[in-house]
Amino acid sequence: MTSGEYQISPPSVNPFPVICDMDTDGGGWTIIQRRTSGSLEFWNQTWQEYKIGFNNGLQHNYWLGLDRIHSLTTKDGPNVTLRIDIFHNRCPPNLCGLGYDPNGYWHSEWDFYIEGDATNYTMHVSIAKSGNLTSQDDQDLLHYFNNNRPFTTYDRDNDIYPDGNCAEYNFLGGWWHSWCTSFALNGVYDQTGPLGWGGYGFSCQHYYFWLDNYVINPAQSEMKIRRNSF
Repeated sequence: MTSGEYQISPPSVNPFPVICDMDTDGGGWTIIQRRTSGSLEFWNQTWQEYKIGFNNGLQHNYWLGLDRIHSLTTKDGPNVTLRIDIFHNRCPPNLCGLGYDPNGYWHSEWDFYIEGDATNYTMHVSIAKSGNLTSQDDQDLLHYFNNNRPFTTYDRDNDIYPDGNCAEYNFLGGWWHSWCTSFALNGVYDQTGPLGWGGYGFSCQHYYFWLDNYVINPAQSEMKIRRNSF
């Protein structure tokens, strides 16, 4: 098999097309989120849109949909790896210091699944198993801030931030927010206006043990899943 578009038919949802990555680390990945540009905005998509999915072409920007992600991550029990790939850092050096690398590449992998609509698609994510994006200990920021958290969108606030909605705050977009921090891969893409850079919009926090700690404003991102037994 080669990388490209395939039609799949997991339980409890109608058949749908996906992009499969058959090249990265032995292949077998289904891409659940991809951002390549600011041509499709993610941060202000509604709960219903995050639920069913949205895109402007599967080879461009897309979100697979929470119902589909739930089906794919639970059909064989919680036996799925999530991989996040981050490409390039657009954050200027005066704001991101060590983190500025227009050609940078970061990735990490976790055990991962999400529950269904009844629990607002609560995410369960392990401490990172590998990679250079985040620490492989209890300081892993995705696990620390987003594990066991329901999904939040700008029109449905399920986070614990007392002063507002994290999806709206700094235009961080739909995510499994607790506080408004660290991972916002669905945040606003264009950070050249009054919003600024750093922990605003489309961003994630690089924290690799105690050696490096800085914000990345990616040019591109991919979230992908595959069975642990692949």
